[in-house]
Amino acid sequence: PPSSMPSPPPSASPAALSIEFQVTVAGGSYPSEVSWTLMCSGALIGSGGAPYSGTLSAPPGECTLDMNDSYGDGWNGDQWEGAGNTFTLDS
Repeated sequence: PPSSMPSPPPSASPAALSIEFQVTVAGGSYPSEVSWTLMCSGALIGSGGAPYSGTLSAPPGECTLDMNDSYGDGWNGDQWEGAGNTFTLDS
């Protein structure tokens, strides 16, 4: 007798579960010293320096923004802006 093949389960699209947001990093005196990484749910979402402008996509949930300054004196006025938040790194 003919057997029917089970249909595969529908796959969830990761993009459909993500939130897109604009990120800008700018405004400081020594942009070459600035670097940052954004991790969400254990995945690297974005990274860069200053100036930076781009659209990132992240799943809803907890994210960690690591901000670094190679000279060690803070971001000197640079600000990371994205997803309704603004951050800077003091010395």
